[in-house]
Amino acid sequence: MSSSIEEFKQEDDDATAEKFEKYYESGFRSHRAIVSPENESLQAKFSAEYKLKRRTEGLSVDDSEESELIADPYLASFVNDNNEIIVNDTLYRFTEEGLFFSHVKDSVDLFDYLNDAKKSGSFGNKVDPCIMVRMETGVSSVDKGVYKFIAPAPYECGTGGGSGGYSPIPSYPQTSAEEKLQERINSLIRCNDHSNWIFEPFGKRKFCLNYFDDKHRIKTEFWDQDYKFYKSVGVLAKTQRRRFGVWWASESDELHLGINRILLKYKFPEPKIKIKQPSSLFSTDFKAPLYLYGGRFKARESQINQGLYFVDVQIDVTENVLPFFKIETSNILNIYIPNLPVIDGYKLKLTTEDITSKSNIKELYKMGTDFISSQINSGNPNQPFAVTYQKSDKEIETIYFDERYSVTNENKIKRIFYEDASFQLFAGWGSAKGWKYTVKPAENSFIDYTHYEVDVYGLARRGNAWKGSRLIF
Repeated sequence: MSSSIEEFKQEDDDATAEKFEKYYESGFRSHRAIVSPENESLQAKFSAEYKLKRRTEGLSVDDSEESELIADPYLASFVNDNNEIIVNDTLYRFTEEGLFFSHVKDSVDLFDYLNDAKKSGSFGNKVDPCIMVRMETGVSSVDKGVYKFIAPAPYECGTGGGSGGYSPIPSYPQTSAEEKLQERINSLIRCNDHSNWIFEPFGKRKFCLNYFDDKHRIKTEFWDQDYKFYKSVGVLAKTQRRRFGVWWASESDELHLGINRILLKYKFPEPKIKIKQPSSLFSTDFKAPLYLYGGRFKARESQINQGLYFVDVQIDVTENVLPFFKIETSNILNIYIPNLPVIDGYKLKLTTEDITSKSNIKELYKMGTDFISSQINSGNPNQPFAVTYQKSDKEIETIYFDERYSVTNENKIKRIFYEDASFQLFAGWGSAKGWKYTVKPAENSFIDYTHYEVDVYGLARRGNAWKGSRLIF
């Protein structure tokens, strides 16, 4: 499954649509069909089939997409229209009550169990998802050869998500066009905290809909879901047109997806860092922010007549490990800030204010963009980076900043953070020896986040009209 999805990720949308259209010709139907925006005949055919199936099942067509069980767009295309998929020798059926599965050889038992449950009325009783996942988390046997899976309860289940502090979006020098775009991003309306925040048997997702008119809209969505055989976390912005009574992909003149910041908190023991070189600049115990990029460690230094500059340092981590963060396979700039009452040379108030306070966000963002501008690409600070603060000897706070994607004449932008690994696998660590670090698999004791907050946006233009929103939670 993972390898198949990875293959499709490497293809462009047209190639993927063409491949799935061949599957559809042989009779396969996706849980969520992939159809080219230009293929109106197939849209019409599938719309008629889809509406008939929904009505036969006594379901509304209007809210069908908003009630989707599977948020990940790749997985949803591989699951059939009966909400079933076979992985290796196991048949899985997605339902609002959870994921039911059996070996393929026992599939008759699975179907009999599901039919009996539906007839008896044990399915369809609306139960608070938070209560459901707390009572039935994990795999349980429900009948001979038949099993049920419900993803673990999210830590904030029932509270409406993370704390969702509304911090300003950091800015940096831009061209006139970029300045205008930044103004639009800053003015985006925050999506309602209490609507469209969904807990399900497979995890959680939040989406926001903004309409150009009654036939065109942009949808921005975040999800964090566990399907037992596959896990996925991502964010998506897509524009749609209502045709034949169903919302289909539709190109927009401009489409933007941005990750302003992601805050994660972990239980993580404080590393003991010793400086090896240059000893003339630092004391033996390291007491300053450490910059990690491209297999090298740097620190910021200042001298009279030279101003601020970055120097290479050699370190040893003599106790515990150094936290290191990346997205997918991409190594990004990491800044590690030790637990200190005062951090010389930086306008940080980490001991007296929340890490997401306006002044701290501004300074942390400046730390990253200053390094990127001077050390990585000389003038283009628009690259993602992570800042980790050792809040105590047992806890870290990490903020991941600023990814921006823009396309023209396209219908969607998606960013899949993690696959086959849940949200906490954002974390690994660097083992510092000499000039380089290595990335190891993170042990369970280090990877379980205790809290996270997300700030993302989707923005689209059709003609002279702009629509979009920010998801903050």
